[in-house]
Amino acid sequence: MEYFLLPRTSSLDVRWTGVFEARSGLVESSHHNPHYELIAVAEGPVYLQVGERQMVLKSGETLLLKPWEQHSSLKQTESGRFFWVQFSSDPPLHELGSSTNYSEDLNIVHALPNELRTSSRSDVDGLLIPRQFQLSNRYRLMTEFERLIEESNEPEGYYRYRMSLILAGMLGLIAEELRQSSNEFHIPVSFLTFRRIVNYLDETYTQNVRKEAIERSLERKYEYICQVFKKYAGITIVTYVQQLRIQRAKYLLSNSVASLQEIAAEVGFEDPFYFSRVFKKIEGTSPTVYRERTEIGLE
Repeated sequence: MEYFLLPRTSSLDVRWTGVFEARSGLVESSHHNPHYELIAVAEGPVYLQVGERQMVLKSGETLLLKPWEQHSSLKQTESGRFFWVQFSSDPPLHELGSSTNYSEDLNIVHALPNELRTSSRSDVDGLLIPRQFQLSNRYRLMTEFERLIEESNEPEGYYRYRMSLILAGMLGLIAEELRQSSNEFHIPVSFLTFRRIVNYLDETYTQNVRKEAIERSLERKYEYICQVFKKYAGITIVTYVQQLRIQRAKYLLSNSVASLQEIAAEVGFEDPFYFSRVFKKIEGTSPTVYRERTEIGLE
């Protein structure tokens, strides 16, 4: 099976949408368009030629076409009918192909660094969309297609915004049903523990985060907590707490007139000299220089 990866932060733009009736007589009429095209069969079978490949799509089956991919209807039938939508995506979908080991690379928890508040990474995770897929509950998708077409045919107000949301929901339905149909996708218990750890640290980082307090809150041994956090975050708890404190300190340096000693105390450092050493280690410059640069707009 071939797959596309839709980055979670992609901007989706619906260009055109409609319904194709196989009995319309537009058989062997070749089509190309510069956008992605999602087809969902309402009534099958539907006979299509996609490139060199001849396909028979059943009711409830979806097909995702690439930009400029040649396609045409092969056979006129009395019942063949499918919805279609052409759309663009920025960034574009990433084509994975049939040989990709998606079970390892695209697990539901593959974007773990984004759980951290200090992470600046974006769109590293996404929806796994099969190129061709048989839906078990096709009526929900067809209902969304009808909403999409209604918005397109009777535009009013922020209709393009609503169309983008509907399309995102449709792609989400396909991706979610794929996930539910595969044993490859799961959320380990340790990942849930990791999220609890992150939430706890985000709320308590300005305090003296003691081993005993973490154990009581999470009801786990500290050694296990450290192991789980390092596994998913790639850094230690101590490092993350320092990052959180410096993140807050940077805001205070740029947006307050508090002294370095006051800022150090507010973010959890008892020793302002140690605060300065940690700040320089993480940011590559001292708190004083950082404040001076932000004052003249260099940061």
